[in-house]
Amino acid sequence: MTRARRPRRKRCSPLSAWPWRSGSVPRSPAWSTNTKDKSTDIQENTMPTTQKRNADRGSSTVELAILAPLLLMLVLTVLQAGLWWHTRTVCLHAAERGLTTARTLHGTSGSAHAAAHSFAARHADAPSVDVQRDDERATVRVTATAPLVLPIPGLPTRVTHHASGSVETFTTPEN
Repeated sequence: MTRARRPRRKRCSPLSAWPWRSGSVPRSPAWSTNTKDKSTDIQENTMPTTQKRNADRGSSTVELAILAPLLLMLVLTVLQAGLWWHTRTVCLHAAERGLTTARTLHGTSGSAHAAAHSFAARHADAPSVDVQRDDERATVRVTATAPLVLPIPGLPTRVTHHASGSVETFTTPEN
């Protein structure tokens, strides 16, 4: 008994074997869950690719018009936070510099004020320095204004930092 041979399958490249290589995925009853008849499926999938491209025409412009202001606000917010942080650091360093001057044995409130104000004036806008010194303790408070990128109402721009410490005293050892 001789067996009948099965017909051979035509060999082709893997890319040409896929019918959706042209850009549209065909819908067949095996892949689709809708119950439309096959004639409407074929009509939907025969839309030329130029019409498909024109259906999305202008969408990137709309996306840019929506996202650009949001991205710009994010960048300006980060910039504003950086300027506030810089002013904070300047106030802290100026207060420490004034305290270092006030704590010395021959330091005065005037010399501490001059040291703190000279540093703060070089790096911040509208600094104000307050120095309190007595025989045991010295306190220096520096306040400055952070620059505004955008005038946002209610945004705190005044930054205040203080530094305090004990004043050096000269003592002799007791025998």
